[in-house]
Amino acid sequence: MNGHNVICRAFTNEHPVISGGLQITGWTLHDGLTNIWKASAPGLQSRQLYINCVRATRAHKGSGLPGVSITPTGYTTSDTNMQHWANQDDSHCHSAGAADTGQLHRFAG
Repeated sequence: MNGHNVICRAFTNEHPVISGGLQITGWTLHDGLTNIWKASAPGLQSRQLYINCVRATRAHKGSGLPGVSITPTGYTTSDTNMQHWANQDDSHCHSAGAADTGQLHRFAG
């Protein structure tokens, strides 16, 4: 650091928010039965979604890939469905099992 302190304090009865977030507008109902909404956000690369200051669940592909094995260099799977994914280079998985560290992993296309 350069020896300077940055101190942020709230006014009485106020709560400061420091955010690099962008507001996304134009939401439309995609599927009323499952309450899935969608909006266009070209160029945005985010792994987090907040709705009214509360972290929300992003769209995901089920509960995981079948046939996954942990290796010294990452993961392997016997499932061949991923080879047909349209955006393999933009795909990632978040591991949260007991045998790993809960880190984010990218897939090699």
